[in-house]
Amino acid sequence: MVEALDVAIGVGLFAVGLVTSLLVYARWYVKVPPNQAFVVYGGRRTGGDGFRVITGGGLFVHPILDTYRVLSLQPVQVVGRWDVVTKDGREVRIDVLCNAAVGRAQEQLERAARQLLGKDEEAIRAMATKVLEGQARTLAVGFTFNQIKFNRESFAEPLQQRTNAALGSQGLEVRDLQVNEVGEPFHREEILDRLRILTERVTALEKDGKKR
Repeated sequence: MVEALDVAIGVGLFAVGLVTSLLVYARWYVKVPPNQAFVVYGGRRTGGDGFRVITGGGLFVHPILDTYRVLSLQPVQVVGRWDVVTKDGREVRIDVLCNAAVGRAQEQLERAARQLLGKDEEAIRAMATKVLEGQARTLAVGFTFNQIKFNRESFAEPLQQRTNAALGSQGLEVRDLQVNEVGEPFHREEILDRLRILTERVTALEKDGKKR
């Protein structure tokens, strides 16, 4: 009777322990979505840099020892419009559209983990836009107005290459870069000034006509 009771207690404790272990495992086993990377740090298996980047599948985060943060791999749309000066001294307005995202190569992921962890979508967009604008202005001085206007692909391809090289230290890259429109700059301020001067002249002529 006593032996049977001991066996029952042992089986019960084993079952409780098993259920507890499964619950703990389920609680700390995390699956990595395809549009995210997990940066794990704090444990003994984090590597020489103090962290490791996990993409795809899942991992068991050791309670107390490990911590992880999410690094988004979702592309961020970047739209830019700038007036740049060409080789022949003409000013041209270009509209550029592309996507900026963390690169999928392991080296890029590790750079992004160091530089971008904690930055939101707007911060990444602002960073990519600034670099893209600088590269567009630098590149434009090597092209004529007609080369950019009538062969936009010849400008878009090196622009993407130069931007990727500049963003590489951040683990970022631009994809699907397009130069959608090229044309003469529209100087709104100049047009408003001309309208203001014209309105003043018309008003003066009307006043002069009334005096007569």
